Amino acid sequence: TEDGVFFLRLEADQRLVFERVNTRLTTALGLPAAAIIGRTPDEIIPAAAASRLVRECRQCVRTREPATFEQHL
Repeated sequence: TEDGVFFLRLEADQRLVFERVNTRLTTALGLPAAAIIGRTPDEIIPAAAASRLVRECRQCVRTREPATFEQHL
């Protein structure tokens, strides 16, 4: 099974926004890519999942180390 995959971009104001998403993620979220790109996780996914995602990504920014994690929406 293909996973939902995305790329986030760190904006100058420190917000994380979706930059790219794959079809599996758009299908899982029930939204077209255009409705996701440029928006923050808090605007797109449930609060608990968004909080975890942002926390994990901010850790990557701080440590400059990649991370992989699994989240079921």
